[in-house]
Amino acid sequence: MQTVKARKPVKKSSRKEPPSSEQTPPTPSNAQHPPPAEPIIEPRLPFWEVVIYLVLAVGLLSTAIYNVYVSSQEHMDGFGSYILQPGWSFLGNRYKDISDFEWSYWTAMITPFLLVLLVGHISLGQVVEHTMPKFKKHFLLVYSLVCLTGLFGLKAVVVFCLYTTFAYLASRTKSAVVVWVVIGLEILSLGVDSISEYMHAVFPDEELYNHVAFGTALCLCRLLSFSLEYCKHAKQSQEAGAHHQQGTGEAWGFFDIMVYNFYLPLFASGPILTYEKFSKQINQVRRPFTRDEVKKILKEFGRYIFWALFVEFVLHFLYFPAFHQVRYVFQFLPTWSLAGVGLCHLLFFQVKYLVTYGIPRAIALCDRIDAPLPPICVLGMYTFQDMWKYFDRGLHSLLVSVIYIPMGGSKYGLFRQLLASVVCFSFVFVWHGLERHLFYWALINWLGIANEMLVQKLVDWLGVMSYLKHKLPPSMYCRLLGLILTPNFMALALSNLVFLGGTRIANIYVNSLTHSDSPWPFVTTFVTFYVVLQVTKAAHQYFGKTYLCKKLYAN
Repeated sequence: MQTVKARKPVKKSSRKEPPSSEQTPPTPSNAQHPPPAEPIIEPRLPFWEVVIYLVLAVGLLSTAIYNVYVSSQEHMDGFGSYILQPGWSFLGNRYKDISDFEWSYWTAMITPFLLVLLVGHISLGQVVEHTMPKFKKHFLLVYSLVCLTGLFGLKAVVVFCLYTTFAYLASRTKSAVVVWVVIGLEILSLGVDSISEYMHAVFPDEELYNHVAFGTALCLCRLLSFSLEYCKHAKQSQEAGAHHQQGTGEAWGFFDIMVYNFYLPLFASGPILTYEKFSKQINQVRRPFTRDEVKKILKEFGRYIFWALFVEFVLHFLYFPAFHQVRYVFQFLPTWSLAGVGLCHLLFFQVKYLVTYGIPRAIALCDRIDAPLPPICVLGMYTFQDMWKYFDRGLHSLLVSVIYIPMGGSKYGLFRQLLASVVCFSFVFVWHGLERHLFYWALINWLGIANEMLVQKLVDWLGVMSYLKHKLPPSMYCRLLGLILTPNFMALALSNLVFLGGTRIANIYVNSLTHSDSPWPFVTTFVTFYVVLQVTKAAHQYFGKTYLCKKLYAN
């Protein structure tokens, strides 16, 4: 419940007043301070109803996951060696699913050599910071270049440096249009067949090629942030009449873009940290870590390592990534197993980026770099706007700063807002790769956000929600709102499955609900999304949405 601030006390007069049990009437001196407004009480469901929804949600989700386990054991012999490989020896003769490309890609990077480099980054960085603080950025750049050369080779580092140089030269024009043209062409070059073939010739090893391609994609986002921030800074300085020289001080030189782009903890996996935030944090005055700060860093390390080990353990029992790879098996799974595979992929989607974003973030905290938080649980987001705001927070921050706000955002009306969101999702589509399923994924997300914005504007204009809050009992209002939001929640889940599995896999999920001889698959799915949504809303009301979405409970 919202806390009501106490009224500012009125200074007492030295003259004694006769005691009275009645309240003192307003006087000109205190009449200018009206009574505080009543706190806005959000309609809530009864506690017993929330408990019922929680029990139903746990039961339904557990049933779906158990059926994935049963189907995994039934079809284990049909999966090839490129999907299942011998797992942890202490689990017996169990096999582990290795078919998820992203997870296998990142876990393959975790080698003793990389661990030694990261420990060196933390330990040597602290030594330099305490003995030669003026050279901390120099150390970060040199150490990163040496490490990347050892990991990927000199040719890969040269490629990264060339992209950085081109972006830096484009930024020197102080023109956002030139920056967009140059970096836009660099992003498009990643998907051009002729350039891909040349890069494959330069990097014949497939694993190394993937490292270079993915590392370049992340580099271009950081270079876009730096270059556009520089153009904005140059424009503001010129408008203020300041003397603006080439380089504009130590914060905008070639050395600075190199330090930012090649910052080792965030280089290969993200998350994306905009230059404005990075520059403020890397240039702040150094001070010793407090005990609470050290505890926070160790706690974050422990949490992310736990989830990494948990995922590895689960993949020995639930072969849900394999089913997406073997469609002729997947499309004939029982309905419960099919639903469970989709649920596991959605949960895995979040935990995967919790680990791959979280561990680099924890390492960066040792340099006092507060990188974007990892995503929250996908079951805790039932709107498209929240999904984009709280899942990949770094990408969202970049899109807002370089596209959405420069195009006007919400300041210039609904049309400009929708146009800015179109450009944002166009960039997301091109940056992720010019593939058909990514186009549909970006389109569904834009339609979802546009629908939410239009409905919200219409509802506010008509006063529908205020009318319903006034006319309906709180519990009935919550149930009606849940029924309205559930289809949106289902569409959000479908869009994520399009991204994770492609259009053919998504069609199998849709057909299992719409082309079934019985209405029960659709009804059960709708009820599951409904009860999860109500539990999520109740958690937001009890703990606070900001508390959960910003992971304040982890501090």
